[in-house]
Amino acid sequence: MKIKRTLASFVLVDSNMRIIPEVLDFTNTLLQRGLSINTVASYLRDLRIFYEWLESVGINFYEVKPRDLKNFVLFIDNRHVAGRAGSSTINRYLATLSSFYRHHESLGGWVTENPVVKVNGNVSSEANNGYLRHTVKSIKAGLVHYFKRKKKKSSIDRKRLFEDQALTFYDVVGDHWSHNEDLKMRNQLVFKILYETGMRIGELLHLQVEDFDYPDPTRKTGNIYLISREESDGDRQLKTGERTIPVTTDLLTMNGLHVRKKGEGLSVLDFGGSYLMLEDNGVASLSGEPDSHSF
Repeated sequence: MKIKRTLASFVLVDSNMRIIPEVLDFTNTLLQRGLSINTVASYLRDLRIFYEWLESVGINFYEVKPRDLKNFVLFIDNRHVAGRAGSSTINRYLATLSSFYRHHESLGGWVTENPVVKVNGNVSSEANNGYLRHTVKSIKAGLVHYFKRKKKKSSIDRKRLFEDQALTFYDVVGDHWSHNEDLKMRNQLVFKILYETGMRIGELLHLQVEDFDYPDPTRKTGNIYLISREESDGDRQLKTGERTIPVTTDLLTMNGLHVRKKGEGLSVLDFGGSYLMLEDNGVASLSGEPDSHSF
């Protein structure tokens, strides 16, 4: 099983390079619902492992029963060096399968009942506001996946990046690319934008040069403007809507230097309609050598 890129999205193919039709139908529906290509790709990564398991046990996806999922969870565990996958990993697979089977259950034909069993459990009323909310037909407190793995409580705040840690990352990026000033400036700018704004990679690739305020040295802050546009490149996704994001003047100044350097001394205003991150062939990218990028 492999995931292949198409002009518009991704597809799952078998060892004979044949597209898996029921997965294609599912992912096409996800795209029609407005989900991003990156989200579709994450679903496909989980489904690729699921179909590898189906192939190993010799059954079709529509033959899977609730009792079979215990063996699938064991299959996932055995893929890990420690012999046991984390709770977030298992629960993500269950959420993906629940969405996949719910899709085909609603269409009828192949699947008449979703094998991803949900049962009543002792769950707070806020549980369905989180990760598995979209897998439940009717959002009711206490409805959980039978095979859902309990998460271990941790005293470590893994979601927060403190200022000193951010500065360390920023310096490491500079050290890593110290041999190439173009990539050093660009990659440190990318890190600074992502850290200050919290925007997604697709939103960063969506940015055009004119979406930045011109730096005003008399002010401490300015703005980045996320503006909705028709995009032919699926990687440039404005996923959470238009918004204005305040940023430091230091970031705006750094961006201006980056644009002028790539434009051989021209003003930022001379690049109207140009993406901040762009390869010569027009494909959004954050990788490669500096000569392959316009900005």
